[in-house]
This record gives sequence, C-alpha cells and structure tokens, in this order.
Amino acid sequence: MEDRACVGCGTSEQDRTVTACPVCKKPFCFACAWQVHGKNFCSKGCGSFFFFGEGEDETGADADPEG
Repeated sequence: MEDRACVGCGTSEQDRTVTACPVCKKPFCFACAWQVHGKNFCSKGCGSFFFFGEGEDETGADADPEG
C-alpha cells in the first residue's frame, strides 16, 4: 500500500495523520487543514465549494474547489 502525503507540506502518513478532503479527496494533514464552519478541508477553495457551491467565492468568479 502506497503511503499518502499531504498536498500542503508533503508530510507522509508515517509522520502525521493524513486525511482525505471531503470535496476533492486529496490527502492533507491537520497542520495544513483549512477549517470552515468546524470542518477540515485541503484548501480554502474546497471549504468554500462544500458550503457555498460552484460560483460562490470571495472574488465573484466561478469557484475552483482545488484552488
């Protein structure tokens, strides 16, 4: 089984707990997590996408859940 690494800092599951993002399924560690309304995500974009859906970000442009 391949060891997953955090998309933020690159740490592996051997060093720290790595969780899959509920939106894009990318692995992230708690140290790199974006918290939105008490839930953890790999990025601000995924957090916004989860709660507000496509097209509802701070800039008014279409949301990219990975950015």
